[in-house]
Amino acid sequence: MAMLEVKGLSIAFGGLKAVDNFNITIEKGQLYGLIGPNGA
Repeated sequence: MAMLEVKGLSIAFGGLKAVDNFNITIEKGQLYGLIGPNGA
């Protein structure tokens, strides 16, 4: 069973599409990090 599941996430700021169709499934006991181009 997934602890967190994201499907089709998209976000835009003005004319800039920052995230397009992001998908991730995190199972119990897994550890993930997501780092953008500026380190944030």
